[in-house]
Formats: sequence, C-alpha cells, structure tokens
Amino acid sequence: MPFAQELFIFISTYGYIAVFFGAMLEGESILLIAGLLAQQEHLSLPLILVCAFLGTLTGDTGWFLAGRYGGERLVRRFVFLQKWMKVSTNAVQKRPRLMSALMRFMYGFRSIVPFSIGMAKVPARTFIFWNLLGASLWITVFGGAGYLIGETFSQFFGSIRRFELLLVVAAILAFAVIKTATDISRKALSTVAEEK
Repeated sequence: MPFAQELFIFISTYGYIAVFFGAMLEGESILLIAGLLAQQEHLSLPLILVCAFLGTLTGDTGWFLAGRYGGERLVRRFVFLQKWMKVSTNAVQKRPRLMSALMRFMYGFRSIVPFSIGMAKVPARTFIFWNLLGASLWITVFGGAGYLIGETFSQFFGSIRRFELLLVVAAILAFAVIKTATDISRKALSTVAEEK
C-alpha cells in the first residue's frame, strides 16, 4: 500500500491525535489530508486547526528550549550538526523575527531553526510571538488547502469515497509543489547565511 494511502487511513483512524502529533513534525501532508477529511465531514476543520496549532507550538517550543539549554553541548558532541547550525544560526542572527515566523514553511529545517533560535539567545517573548503568527498562517494555509482540494474534488466528482486514491494522488502532488517552494526558501536561507 502506498505511503500516502496509509497516511490517509492513519488520519481517518486516529483523527485529531494524528493531526496534533503530525503537526509537531513535518506536518504538511497531515494537514492537507485532514483538511480533505474535514470537507467530507469526517473531521471538524476548526478542531483540526486547533490540534495542529497546539501540536506545532509544542514541537517548536520543545526545539527552542532544547537549543537554549542544551544546544551548545549537543553541537559539540555531534559534529554533523555544526554545518547545519552555522547556516541556520547565521540566518537567525540576521532576522530572528522573520525566521521565527516563517520556519514552519522551511521544509527540512523545521527542527533546526527553532533549535538555532534557542541557541542564539533570541528572547523567548520574541520567539513565541512571531512563532504564534507563523503557526497561525501555516495551519490556515495547509488545513485550508486540504479543505479546498476536497471541495474541488466534490464539485467535479461527487463523493470522495469513490475517488479516495485519486484524492491521495492530488494531495501528494500538492505536497510536491509545496516541497518545491520550501526547497527554494531553503536555498534563499543558505544564501542569506552565506552573506554574513
């Protein structure tokens, strides 16, 4: 069974718990599929957004605190982290507010950026405020995109149940487009860090 189909079944089965824990990680695909399920009235969109919001804040704050209180020790111990931290920390030091707000959109850097923000001693108040704004935007974009994809499919094809596999493929395509956009932002982040 393809991963996307397994993910669809997982979210259908575990619902809001899957959304909460998925949002703590790289959760775009979780939110897209949960939005689709909300459109089909299997889940509630407002509850999806609340669970995703709480999950993303929990994950980001955990990484921020890990960077603040144990970052230096971890980077010294695990040499491979030094390269990533250098790039991320340079960007964070130049634009801490922007990085705090947009880190959810940086696929692949989502754990490293809040860790770096914590290591850079950015005030917790600044991180929390800008992270709240960024998390709100992120859950709205991805949860809403999933809902709109489901709405579009329903208008063209009727009940999604008959087209679940096609819908999963559409979610994968949407994810691929989003990943490409985040790869571009990652390259921009590297460029900003190298300028320093």
